Amino acid sequence: MTRTLTFDFPLPRTHTGIALGNGSFGALVWSEEPDCLHVTVSRNDFWDHRNGGRLWEGGTFERLKEAYQLGDPQAMVDVLSPGVRELWKAGVSASTLLPGGRFEFRLAPGSALKRGVLDCDQGRLQIQVEGGEAALELVLSPQSDVLWIVDRADLVREVIARSAWEWVAEEFQRRGFSKPMAIADRDAWGWVQDCPADPSLCALTRRVPGGFVGSVVLGADAQSAQAYASALIDEALHQGEDTVCAASHAWWAGYWDNVPQVDIPADFFSRFLLYAHYRFACATNPHGARPSPLQGPWIEEYQFPSWGGDYTFNVNIQQIYTLTFCGGNLDHILPLFDMLESAPFQETMRHNARALLGIEDGLLLTHSVNDQGRQCQIGFSPHSALDQAVVAWLGHLYWLYYQYAGDDVFLRERAYPFLRGVMRVYEAMLEERGDGTLWLPVSVSPEYGVTGFGAHSQCGPNASMQLACIHTLANALIQASEILGLAPQPIWLEIKSRLPRFATFGSEGKARIAIWEGQDLAVCHRHHSHLACIYPFDLVAEMSTSEKETVANSIEHWLRLGMGTWSEWCFPWAAIIEARMGMREAPMLLLQIWKEIFVNEGLSTVYLPRFHGFTAHRYPDIDKPKETHEIMQLEGTAAAATAIFEMLVHTRGGVTVVFPATPPSWADASFRGVPQPGGLVVSATRRDGVTENVQVTSLRGGRCVLDVPDQVSMTLQRGDQRERVSFPLELCLESGEVLSLSAARSGCVCTGPAQAEDTEA
Repeated sequence: MTRTLTFDFPLPRTHTGIALGNGSFGALVWSEEPDCLHVTVSRNDFWDHRNGGRLWEGGTFERLKEAYQLGDPQAMVDVLSPGVRELWKAGVSASTLLPGGRFEFRLAPGSALKRGVLDCDQGRLQIQVEGGEAALELVLSPQSDVLWIVDRADLVREVIARSAWEWVAEEFQRRGFSKPMAIADRDAWGWVQDCPADPSLCALTRRVPGGFVGSVVLGADAQSAQAYASALIDEALHQGEDTVCAASHAWWAGYWDNVPQVDIPADFFSRFLLYAHYRFACATNPHGARPSPLQGPWIEEYQFPSWGGDYTFNVNIQQIYTLTFCGGNLDHILPLFDMLESAPFQETMRHNARALLGIEDGLLLTHSVNDQGRQCQIGFSPHSALDQAVVAWLGHLYWLYYQYAGDDVFLRERAYPFLRGVMRVYEAMLEERGDGTLWLPVSVSPEYGVTGFGAHSQCGPNASMQLACIHTLANALIQASEILGLAPQPIWLEIKSRLPRFATFGSEGKARIAIWEGQDLAVCHRHHSHLACIYPFDLVAEMSTSEKETVANSIEHWLRLGMGTWSEWCFPWAAIIEARMGMREAPMLLLQIWKEIFVNEGLSTVYLPRFHGFTAHRYPDIDKPKETHEIMQLEGTAAAATAIFEMLVHTRGGVTVVFPATPPSWADASFRGVPQPGGLVVSATRRDGVTENVQVTSLRGGRCVLDVPDQVSMTLQRGDQRERVSFPLELCLESGEVLSLSAARSGCVCTGPAQAEDTEA
């Protein structure tokens, strides 16, 4: 299988550029002129850490509850952020990732860029020119911060280095930065950007025999950054082009060996899915210095990144990293866990829990943070301080990792302590009501309750998102305790019997899930958090009949309110919710709409709608020039790829469902090697709209429940035994066992050894 993608020039803006990356160093290759190749460079660890915030010691939960009772949202802000107005007036700038800049490679007269051919198998980009076989080739090493540009035909006649200072000098100066030092001599170009309180960045490109070698690195100061960049280039030259490229090829081969194969009759989504896997690898490479923030390692040069390019944990980073599970490369999420368990993050989370609730063993994270866990906004609102779902969803990723990997050491030493720390915060927030139930007296639902949301407050009791998180944590902790031979805490068992799974709005029989008690979903809202019990938290299977009716009513109400304010990550999330609810055609329709609105000509997912007429999300910004205002966010890419997998196979309520939401237009489709919880690996083929065969491999043994919605029964083969089985099918598998199911043949019920001609699944 050859994995290549072709991009025709012009690619006229930074975020239409073809991506290269190694988890730290990112490059976007694009062109707005036929004879000049632009390479925008940046890093995901180039921070201005100053003014990263953590909760004020006096902002206790008890004082917040008192302020909430006043019915004045500003009173709660005053508790959390005394003096914040003075900081705003003083122009204090929040912590942010910093832009890098770009290199421009001007070609020989008469040369014109034609297309870029991305060989995803090798991480190698070929830039073809009109009228000949001459080409440039770019390889960014997956293991070292070195970009090799091969130019054997001597196409490049001039190199221009342009730091981000050229576009955003005013913002740099406002933050107290000095102008970068330019590097320019006969065979080297670049710049060094010093920082007031953080490591310096050096971007350097050197002409070498047969092309150029570049590096973008950090150093303690300007001198050490430049020396480090030069040393990496020297090392690459010592190794030689062939060695560097061979190492890159080997790394990519290992990555693709684990990625499932998908064959769907949808040209765009086939191409998109390949690029999504590729960009995910570039952004989450375990060799990187940091896990992927909002934009991965790709920060534009023409503006400071929106939201500081930070780690926004109320949905975005979780959506990026969920692709690691169905995508088959579990090691790519480990840097995220490493960061969460790092000393700066742990110190910040424990400080926040102590400041808000007076507990020493809790983990509380605000929603928008830098790589030290500190808030990338000046001041706190209830939404940033009380949304414990941001950490609970991260805890869910820990639990998913265990379910896929089956690593008991990871569970004991990493997942279980993290889950306990997150739950301790909820335990300190929960109170007992007069009727014996537990409740959250004040809570938030992500992004709901600001002006224009049809809400009287920014928060309320028993936010459904938080209740779903608490139940999910309780389920994981109870199961983990059993696996580890530990006694579960009594409060976890009480939660399962005394805490509702969601708040409701409406009369009996017509009730639907509320945002929080007394607050209906009153407007179209881009954050589907009140439906989190469906996805990502998979609680529907444990619900009563009446609770399931409430869920169904909620879906109907949600659809009535439409999608006119959804952003690019909302559509894939909605598609997964619909797939989990058994809808077969709607998920694909949502993705098709999403593709037209939020995917640019370079296959990048963008935050602002591409045109007017369908969504009012950020309506005034749609007309702004994309050359200076385009915002790329990686979670749209990863979430859409995850949604495609969810349409092909997913596990809900402990049942692995094959082709659960495959649209009729995908009459012929197949997938191979898709991981599922419990150490299962599933492959299946669909022909003429019907599932033809399914193969399940158990990597570690155990119970498996399988369903194939378009089949009543199939022929099961285990070893040399064949039998007719019905669905849902429950089996106990041995470690390493492979079972096959094939479409049952008319009149054939086999229970003995399989005949030779019948063994093909």
